[in-house]
Amino acid sequence: MFFDLRASARPWPSLAAALLLCGAPLGAAAQHPPPTLADDTPFDWREANDTVGRFLRGHIDILKAEPAPTARPVTATPLLDLAQAQQIALSRQPALFLSPGMSGAQRLAAQRDTLVLRQQVAQAWADAVVSAQLAQLGAETLAAAQAGAELGRRMVQVGSWSRAQWQREQVNALQAQLDLDRTQQAAHAAREQLVRLLALQDPTLSFSLPAALPQAVGTPSNTPVASLEDQALGQHMAVIAARQHAQRATAAVDRTSLEALRRQVLAAATQAAGSNATAVLDTNQPPWSHELEQALAAEREAQRLEAQLRSQVREAWQQLRSSEARVGTQTQLLRLHTELQADMQRRYNGMLKSTWDLLASARERLAAQQALLQAQHSAWLAQLTLNTLLAGGEYRPAGDATPSSSRATGATAQGH
Repeated sequence: MFFDLRASARPWPSLAAALLLCGAPLGAAAQHPPPTLADDTPFDWREANDTVGRFLRGHIDILKAEPAPTARPVTATPLLDLAQAQQIALSRQPALFLSPGMSGAQRLAAQRDTLVLRQQVAQAWADAVVSAQLAQLGAETLAAAQAGAELGRRMVQVGSWSRAQWQREQVNALQAQLDLDRTQQAAHAAREQLVRLLALQDPTLSFSLPAALPQAVGTPSNTPVASLEDQALGQHMAVIAARQHAQRATAAVDRTSLEALRRQVLAAATQAAGSNATAVLDTNQPPWSHELEQALAAEREAQRLEAQLRSQVREAWQQLRSSEARVGTQTQLLRLHTELQADMQRRYNGMLKSTWDLLASARERLAAQQALLQAQHSAWLAQLTLNTLLAGGEYRPAGDATPSSSRATGATAQGH
């Protein structure tokens, strides 16, 4: 008995469904480049109908008939976690070690530089971990796009699709390939940045990274920001030193004269602001003196540093809160996309949805995974920035440091 393959073309697209949703690794479809438009191999209709007729249960029989991908041997390499990375980096910088003969300024500089090194290594390590994850997701996205291109080729062969529809799938596959190339290059660059910070050479270059970032540890984002400001003020030696200098300078002058000079400076600033001119302070008028001027300058410098640090803590705190909120939102989106894909699978099995609906749902889920990964990376770096500030380190906002990921591929043409 013969079947009309145009009406029974659905079993052929089951390859993509099997790869995407039935447990087979998506990488299996990415082992070969997408077929080109010049692939016009003659098609034997009778042989194709006979082939379909042998698969009495449809998709599941075709899935079993597809050759399983050969697993590649995995070579074990040492795992480099964050603590080990920071230990290696610090061991390469003996100048940062404290010694009994150091002066107070030298000890302060060593402590500051150590915090900077720890933060740089932590950020480079996190970038390398996330870049590798994004490259893996990019490979899965490419596999889905190449599966769509292969299915399009088969549907053109049986006459169920036009070449233009197939070309759209080709565009998706090639764009996914470009995106994967970018993410793989970003992953390589992030890994090399970590290698440079750790000053690694052969044979220590062969190391593996964790599959995901660990849970960020630090001050919870619901801690009152005022208490975080006070904690940071107690750890930043530059602010402490400026305060102490201002206290010594103001204690050495007459308080009444210092207050009069403050009013004089404020009046000069107010007058200049109203006329858009440069402020002028008449130093020939009492109570001006060099001692008073130095005391006022020391007082204002201490106030400036304190205000700057408080602002940095508030900014880092708010960045952490907003990043954690994005993680929560992206987690919900991924859960919904996963459930929608499962529902699409059931509808597909019931012949209510096409393979292209299924592929589009898989692409949306992969895009949601990428967005969640980027949000988690941003939150991890925000926690690192706040932790460094509270420990007395410099404010180095990470910003949107998440490596470039492959962009989501839009919905493709529909068809059965």
